[in-house]
Amino acid sequence: MFKLAEDVDPKKHLVNGKKARDIAKTINFGLAYSMGAQGLANRVGVDLATAKCLMQTYFATYKAVAAYLARSGKEGITQGYAMSLSGRKRFFTSDKLKARRGEAERSAKTHPIQGTNADILKYALTLLYHQLPIGVHIVLMVHDEIVLECPDEWVEEATRVLKDAMVLACRGSSSVLSPYPCAMI
Repeated sequence: MFKLAEDVDPKKHLVNGKKARDIAKTINFGLAYSMGAQGLANRVGVDLATAKCLMQTYFATYKAVAAYLARSGKEGITQGYAMSLSGRKRFFTSDKLKARRGEAERSAKTHPIQGTNADILKYALTLLYHQLPIGVHIVLMVHDEIVLECPDEWVEEATRVLKDAMVLACRGSSSVLSPYPCAMI
């Protein structure tokens, strides 16, 4: 996902397989959602110094992420709301801004990302609901996942319909996202 600083021994940090993916996801999403060094250390099972190094490397590699988060936080406080790409607003009352400015700023940083994800997922659910074959049921959604239940003979078709709905929802949710590739992993 990202390169370690040159003065860091890469073998010390490399892990293969599912654990590596879990660590990369924790770093990517955790830092984008304002996780601190101690939280990162606790979640990925490294010492505080290593967590700080991972954070520095991430933000040095993805400079635009740090700039975007800082800008989103400031704009949210200044405007009194943050907005998803679909235009859904999360308002921060003046009481909350005075009493809990840090919390409001973190929310302003994360709402455009999390809110847009929620908007896309809801759109995907709508598309999916109208396309699912009889006997295939939506069980639940969690974060960026939709869980279906179906008879074994419908697994392939249900998977295709789910994938199509999620990709179409991603492409159709915003002109900002349209030029970027959408894929299920």
